[in-house]
Amino acid sequence: MIKNLIASITPYDQLEKDHIENICDWISSNANIFRIKKDALPPKHLVSYTLIIDPDWEKVLLFDHKKAKLMLPSGGHIEINEIPLIAAKRELKEELGYSLETYSPDNKETEAPFFVTVTKTVEISEPHTDVSLWYLFKWDANKSFTSKWAEYDQEFDDFHWLSFDDILSTPNRKAWSTYASTSQENQKGQKMRFRNLNQLHVTHIMQHSSHIKRIQV
Repeated sequence: MIKNLIASITPYDQLEKDHIENICDWISSNANIFRIKKDALPPKHLVSYTLIIDPDWEKVLLFDHKKAKLMLPSGGHIEINEIPLIAAKRELKEELGYSLETYSPDNKETEAPFFVTVTKTVEISEPHTDVSLWYLFKWDANKSFTSKWAEYDQEFDDFHWLSFDDILSTPNRKAWSTYASTSQENQKGQKMRFRNLNQLHVTHIMQHSSHIKRIQV
C-alpha cells in the first residue's frame, strides 16, 4: 500500500522523481521499512512529517527541535504497518495537541503525501536515513498557537511562523555550511534560527525549495 501511495505522487522536478524511485525500489527490496528501535534500527526507515501551513498568508509553522538543534515541523516515525496519513495525524495530536484539516493545493482528497524525501540525519547520536512522507495541514497564522502538552515541551523549545519568501530567500549552501562549521554558535538565539532555516531539509522543503513554489501554484 505504501509503495502505491508513493508511486501515485506526480514529481515536481527531477530531484523528487529520483527520491520517489529510490523509495519504491527500497520498498520492493523487502527491506524492513519501519523503525523497530531508537534511533537507527533499521538504519533507513519511514517517517511522517506534519507540515502546518497558512496558504492564505503563505506561511509555514516550524519548531525549534531540542535534539536535532534544527527548525523542523512536527512529525515522527511510522509505527509498524501504520498508514502514513494516520501516523501524521497521530504525531500532530501527540506532539501539539491539535487535530487539523489536511490541505492540498489542488484540492485533491488522497492519503498520499504531498511530497517525499530521502535524507540523512545530522547532529544525531546515531546517524540514519529518514524516508520522509510530508503531509500538509491547514492552520490560521493569525490565531494564537499554544501547546501545554508534555510531549511538546520534551520535543521543542519554541515555534515560528515563517513566510514562504523568508524560506525561499535563504541561501541553501550558506545555511548548510554555516551549520556544519559552527554548530555551537548555532545554539544562540536568532542566529541559530536563520542559519538553520534551510535545514528543514535534513528535511528538504528548504533545500528543495521547489516544494514551497509548488504550494503557491
